[in-house]
Amino acid sequence: MAISNLTSIVISTIGKDRIKEIETARGNFNSESKIKNIERELDNKGVSYIPEAIQKIRELFSSYVKDWEYGKIEKEIGYNVK
Repeated sequence: MAISNLTSIVISTIGKDRIKEIETARGNFNSESKIKNIERELDNKGVSYIPEAIQKIRELFSSYVKDWEYGKIEKEIGYNVK
């Protein structure tokens, strides 16, 4: 089982306040619980799940998050998941 720390990586990269703004703009609430669900899957499936996890995060935040931020999240996940 991997320990990805995905939730803390996403919050530190995007910012808690900005996540709230995105939720309000998209009418999509409970992003944190959705991230935790993705994190659980990532922790269970390991490295092979990273691309799918990033895709799910992209679907969650759409174009409100910049490509370099997604790249940073993916890089940080790669450091944590073996």
